[in-house]
Amino acid sequence: MHYKTLLISLIISVKGFSTGHIDTLDVAQNVDSVYAHYVQSQESEVFEGFTIQLFSGDRDNANKVRAKVVGAGLGEARVIYKAPNFKVHVGAFPTTLLAEQERQRWLQEFPDAFVVQTLVPLYPIEFPSAAAQDSLVAPEDSPE
Repeated sequence: MHYKTLLISLIISVKGFSTGHIDTLDVAQNVDSVYAHYVQSQESEVFEGFTIQLFSGDRDNANKVRAKVVGAGLGEARVIYKAPNFKVHVGAFPTTLLAEQERQRWLQEFPDAFVVQTLVPLYPIEFPSAAAQDSLVAPEDSPE
């Protein structure tokens, strides 16, 4: 009797595994599209970078500082909440050096501004005007 149960279980399990199910993962078979699929799935809307903090305090004053920045045409400002304060951040920089260079421009209006390492939104990185030229770009060939 024990052998019959074992034999029936074995037949059922073999039948279950050999149903011919096809993998439903919809990924193209070439390597480039698999890599593109992987990269797209790993994209993030933030990156570890540096920003300049102009204010930390209550919500009303944070919104006033943001309005002052945007209204004066100084750029875009973000209001971030990190308990217990609302903070106003400007800029997104890949290095502390670039953030410190830009902070010098903000010190006239916001003398307490300082650089913070945090997750910043992924949008075109702002480079100070002094770093606008890339020394690694080769000049275009002159026409012959």
